[in-house]
Amino acid sequence: MIIKKENSNYNIPDFLIVGGAKCGTTSLSQYLSKHSDIFIPKVKECRYLSKMTPNFNGPGDHVVNIEMTTSLKEYSDLFKKAKAGQFLCDASVDYLYYYKETISSINDLYKDEQPKIIILLRNPVKSAFSMYSHLKRDLRETLPLNQAISAQKDRQKNNWEWVWQYTEISKYYNQVKFYKDNIDKENLKIIIFEEFIKDPQKELKEILAFLGLEDQDLKGDKVHNKSGNAKSPFLQKIILNKSPLVMFIKKLIPRGLKQKVSQVNIEPVAISQEDIKLLKPYFVEDIVKLEKLLNKDLSLWHNN
Repeated sequence: MIIKKENSNYNIPDFLIVGGAKCGTTSLSQYLSKHSDIFIPKVKECRYLSKMTPNFNGPGDHVVNIEMTTSLKEYSDLFKKAKAGQFLCDASVDYLYYYKETISSINDLYKDEQPKIIILLRNPVKSAFSMYSHLKRDLRETLPLNQAISAQKDRQKNNWEWVWQYTEISKYYNQVKFYKDNIDKENLKIIIFEEFIKDPQKELKEILAFLGLEDQDLKGDKVHNKSGNAKSPFLQKIILNKSPLVMFIKKLIPRGLKQKVSQVNIEPVAISQEDIKLLKPYFVEDIVKLEKLLNKDLSLWHNN
């Protein structure tokens, strides 16, 4: 949609996928990007509405600082290649963690017309472990899981990026409640990740109906942005390198080939019973409160 602010017109999204982190937002956005009436920017995570400041200090956080969108014009320009009539989408997982800041931005930009908002939620034990594995994959996390959890407060104090807060980002109750309290019921859709991957086509049909868009056959892979260990740390460093020279060379390589090389170099890591035992106590109370909030049985999360 187009808004007018300070005598200028700006493009802003018609709908948002606000997270949670490692809950299938990349897969969902990949599916939806195949719809002829939906436009998702090449920079999938726009990172504007959460009002983050680009000064994170953790290992590899400089990349996030560089890629962060910090002005309304920059944000609007991300959607300028959309065709007339297309629904604009911003899929940024920081919007769930920074729920207060994001809602404040929505109230400021959208005034009387709220965007449609989609939230994906996953078993928090699995999502927390997946985020830990994600940072291991990117050669940023060096500590064992138990030590990484113990280091969370110090990392937050030293202004490391929010993704290092493995247990906190996966406590959904306060995050979801704030959205439910501030977004009209007809504009908010909450999806359980485990239900989505079980029958993505059914969920996609419901999402398109929620958005008021024509049903289309959207094909795609179920898993994107997968976490795990790098088989070759040397190759992974090249894949993650964003220096001007390396980025120029990467542009000469077909996108499909780059994705294949990246996927082949990642060895999936299954969560162990020891990891489950370590993480589960952090989420028991939060899951119970979320069940009541959503009026939904989440026994699958309790039992796995």
